[in-house]
Amino acid sequence: SVLTEPKWFKGTLEDMRDVRRQVASMERRPAVLRKDFLLDEYQIYEARVYGADTLLLIVAVLEEDDLTALIKCSRSLGMEPLVEVNNDSETKIALRAGAKVIGVNNRNLHSFTVDANTTEDIMATNREELEKNDCMLCALSGIQNRVDVQRYQVLGVETVLVGEALMRSADAARLIRQFRGFDDTVLVKACGFKDVEGAIHAAKAGADFIGLVFAKGSPREVSIEGARAIIDAIRNKKCHAGASTPLLKKKKARSPLYFC
Repeated sequence: SVLTEPKWFKGTLEDMRDVRRQVASMERRPAVLRKDFLLDEYQIYEARVYGADTLLLIVAVLEEDDLTALIKCSRSLGMEPLVEVNNDSETKIALRAGAKVIGVNNRNLHSFTVDANTTEDIMATNREELEKNDCMLCALSGIQNRVDVQRYQVLGVETVLVGEALMRSADAARLIRQFRGFDDTVLVKACGFKDVEGAIHAAKAGADFIGLVFAKGSPREVSIEGARAIIDAIRNKKCHAGASTPLLKKKKARSPLYFC
């Protein structure tokens, strides 16, 4: 999400172009979103020329007919816009205009106060209509940590837009991992495996440690040969923490899988 509004937010179109250049060579690059007060079709074309994959349309600053026209213009260029709302009436306008990706701004643009319940309230009031129109709902503003993300996931929100928390973070990359549930400071151990199949299943499910029990007489006792078979199988499949599939050579493991 790149601010391009120059007067109040000190952004430029060149900033967006630079961002696009930085991510252009990534194998699975993130989409580039133009964040601005867009009022005219010219700005839609402008966004595309400067590298945007999508853009922000704010219901509060647009007439309904203009919103509908800008959505159609954006789609004609292969961009599905993020349509921002802050209350129930704006949500209904967005739905009538044909929006498919609706972002609920928890920050009121008039008072700049943040109310995390805004997304929840809009979801509760408009859930049936959102599902009927196959809309994706996004939560915008006020997302500070993984707990906030999980709260919105439970509600059925499919994505979040985070800006300020990343700008203030001393380690933005780590914060992104935390938002996604890949926090390296939280490790999981699965213990007591006696066979290769069970250990591999645990590793693929996200275990950071595999525990093997050698205590004589324990119902979970594993022989030295059995333990070696488990260790070799895990390493041969290149399983790693947090993986749902074996590690591909081109991907970087979050951390190795440990045995204890």
